Amino acid sequence: MNCTMTSKFIKKNLTSPSKKIIKGTINPMTSALTSIATGANINPSDSSSTAENSSIDTKLTSQEEQQSSSSSASAKTHTKKSKKRASKQQQSEIEEAVQEEKDDEPEPDQTDSALLPDIRKNTLHEVAMTAAGLGVLLGFGITGGLFTTIKEPSLYICALSIFHFLEFYITAKYNPRKVHKESFIINNGSAYTLAHTFAILECVVEYRFFPELKKRFFWFKVVGFSLTVIGQIVRTIAMRTAGQSFSHMIVTKREDFHELVTEGIYKNLRHPSYTGFFWWAIGTQMLLLNPISIVGFVFVLWNFFNDRIRYEEKLLIGFFGDDYVNYRARTVTLIPFIA
Repeated sequence: MNCTMTSKFIKKNLTSPSKKIIKGTINPMTSALTSIATGANINPSDSSSTAENSSIDTKLTSQEEQQSSSSSASAKTHTKKSKKRASKQQQSEIEEAVQEEKDDEPEPDQTDSALLPDIRKNTLHEVAMTAAGLGVLLGFGITGGLFTTIKEPSLYICALSIFHFLEFYITAKYNPRKVHKESFIINNGSAYTLAHTFAILECVVEYRFFPELKKRFFWFKVVGFSLTVIGQIVRTIAMRTAGQSFSHMIVTKREDFHELVTEGIYKNLRHPSYTGFFWWAIGTQMLLLNPISIVGFVFVLWNFFNDRIRYEEKLLIGFFGDDYVNYRARTVTLIPFIA
C-alpha cells in the first residue's frame, strides 16, 4: 500500500511540466553563467552600465591623453621659450661685453687722424720705386768705394742717396701728415738738379784732364767729408725735433698743432735744417774737390737761404709775435752773413 502510494506520488509530481520548470529554471542559470564566463548575452541593463563605464573610461583616457599631449606641448613650448630666453640673454650679454670693450677703448683723437698721411699724395708704387732706386744708388756707391782707387765720387754718390732717402723717411716718421712722394726732394727745383748735374760733370772732366789735381789737397777733402756728415746729422736732428712743425714747403697759415720749437738743437741754433743743408751741399763739393762747383754752390745756396729765411721769419713773427722776436735775438743760424 505504501509502496503504491509512493509510486503514485512520484508519478504525480515528476511530470514533464515540472521537468520544464526545472529545465526552465536550470537553463537560464546555465545561460547566465555561460554569459558571464564568455561575456555574451549580457543583460541589457548590465550592458548599458558597462557601455557607460567604458565610455567614461574612454573619455577619461582621452582627457588624460589630451592632458598628456597638452603637457608635452606645454613642456616643449616652455623649453623653446627657455631656449629663446637663454639665447636672448646670451646675445644681450655679448652685446653688453662688446659695448663695455668699446667704452673702455680711448676715443679717437681728431688730431691723431689729422696726422695720418694723405694717401692721395703717396702713390705707393712711385714711393717704392724711388726708395729702391736710392738703395741701388747707395749699393753702387759702396761697391765703387771698395773696388776703385778713387774714393771721392763713390762717397759723393753714397751721400746723395742717404740724404734723399732720409728726407722722406724722417718726414714719414715724425710728421706723416706732411709726407708725400715728393718728400724725397729729388725734384727739388731745376736749379738744384742743374747744380748737381754740373758737379758730376765737373768731377768727371777734371779727373780726365787734371788727374793730379784731384789727388792732392787731402785735408781739404777730409774737411769736405766732415762737413757732409755733420750737415746731414744736423738736418736730420732738426727735422726730427721739429716734428709736426717741419715742412719742406713754407707754411703761410698757422695751424693748431704748430708750436715754436726752442728745445734741443733749436735752443741755440735757428733754422738748423737750413744750416745742415747748406753745409752738407758745400761739403760734397769740397769732397769732390770741385773748385767751380764750390763757388757756385756757395753763391746759389746762400742767396736761396737768405731770401727764404727772411721771408719765413716774417711769417713766424706773425704766428708767434714777441716770442719769436726774443727767440731770434738769442740764437744764430751758422750760415755766413745771415744773422
